[in-house]
Amino acid sequence: MLTQLSSEVASRQVTSHISCSLDFTADIVLVVRSRILYAFRVFAAIYGYRLVDGKHADIRCLYGKYGDGVDGTLSSGAYRIPARYIMRSEDVPAPTLRPAPYGEEILHLFYETDETGHPDWLGEIFEWLSCAHEMSLTARDRLGRIPYSHTVFGRDDVSPSRPYASLVMAWFQAFLTNGEHKGILPKAESPMAGADHTVVCTHDIDFYYVSRYQSFVRLLKNLLIAAIETRDPAFLRATLTQMKRLFGGDHVGDFLPLLTKAYDDLDIRATLFVITRAGHRRDPTYTLDRILHRLLEAANGRFSLALHGSYRSIVELCDLCFECQRLKDDTRMMPLGSRQHWLRFDQHRKLFGSIAGAGFRYDSTLGFSSAVGFRNAASFAFPPYNFDLEEPYNWLEIPLVVMDSALASATCSRTADAIKAVEIVLQESRRLGWGGIAVLWHNPIEPLSVSAEMNQVFWNQLTNRYRYRERWVSCEDFLRDSLSRYQNAGLLTNLKLQA
Repeated sequence: MLTQLSSEVASRQVTSHISCSLDFTADIVLVVRSRILYAFRVFAAIYGYRLVDGKHADIRCLYGKYGDGVDGTLSSGAYRIPARYIMRSEDVPAPTLRPAPYGEEILHLFYETDETGHPDWLGEIFEWLSCAHEMSLTARDRLGRIPYSHTVFGRDDVSPSRPYASLVMAWFQAFLTNGEHKGILPKAESPMAGADHTVVCTHDIDFYYVSRYQSFVRLLKNLLIAAIETRDPAFLRATLTQMKRLFGGDHVGDFLPLLTKAYDDLDIRATLFVITRAGHRRDPTYTLDRILHRLLEAANGRFSLALHGSYRSIVELCDLCFECQRLKDDTRMMPLGSRQHWLRFDQHRKLFGSIAGAGFRYDSTLGFSSAVGFRNAASFAFPPYNFDLEEPYNWLEIPLVVMDSALASATCSRTADAIKAVEIVLQESRRLGWGGIAVLWHNPIEPLSVSAEMNQVFWNQLTNRYRYRERWVSCEDFLRDSLSRYQNAGLLTNLKLQA
């Protein structure tokens, strides 16, 4: 019967009509059950299972160190998941990542495999998605953020360009559908009509034209950065060209009309993250009222509007509600999500609590400021875990995997290396699942954040999307089209799309 079911599941990658359940052996404590069930729910959402209770599920899983029988044997019809996860206090660092072969792949695990060669798939998924691997870190960079060098990627010299949580999920799916046949990593099929993969397209409005003087100051700053700090000849040449445009009367930085036209031609939708409070020198120089007409034009076209939490909004103020309300009052639109300016936050609890307090439906802050890749090892969106309540949050994190300035920094602005770095990350997501990852280019029309060559990397990916049956959408579009997947797995059950 199990062999027949495995064949059925393997041939029907869209598994929304297949139910699954998770039980625990008596020795698994309540807190661990909550955490492991969370990981199981996310797995079910990504692979499209319908989560049910009891013994009537098509696929039954048992998590524990022993069987559920009196003599320690496994009951008939259940898949046993080794219980390797170890609960620890938040000041205890995550276990060292260890390489683990699977077929032709090398994964990295927090916990070693058991005597059968199986990992604790759900424990591994929980470690990555819950951000537990970062919560013990006390070091902060000069901006108050967790330094990349102190993360598990820097500590254990592991590349972030591979989504290890996604790989572990695929291994688990292979176990459920192919039994002991090793080396196969099944792709999670897309719930999006007409698309195999989805990229969430975003732009942070960190600079916008409001006056010739402010544009000149921005270009002068870029000139110094290109000549002294980054020593990037391409960015230096581009900045000099923009200065010539400015002196010729062009409104350098007024890019939304041209971007809207380009997206009309390409049938792309995107999300704009907008600052509403400038209380620090690292915040933008525009004020919301000065660019409101452009934002409303964009919102009537190809763009949705979301909040770009100001520099001090989390670390010092721990309050996004005020900024959210200001955006709502000025635009008459309720923003559904946020991303932090400079990706700046010092503690996950503060960030997540502020997002929940503001009533947001999504966030897209979890990414790297100086690297490209998967900060939570996930090539999919997921609700973070609330350690205070021991349950998932009721909003979705859309991981930021590529940011233009981080790409330029990580590749030293070498165009060929940048193209390769972006391709590696997106191809990893494409081969394993249906996406839900965010790409950020601040201004792909003008070389004001990165060089024109770095901007061209963005446009090349948009051109290539047809090859992969790939949609580039806004955060709101993605949330709308994928929500049922999460809700079928018991996640985001109280999330409503309308504000």
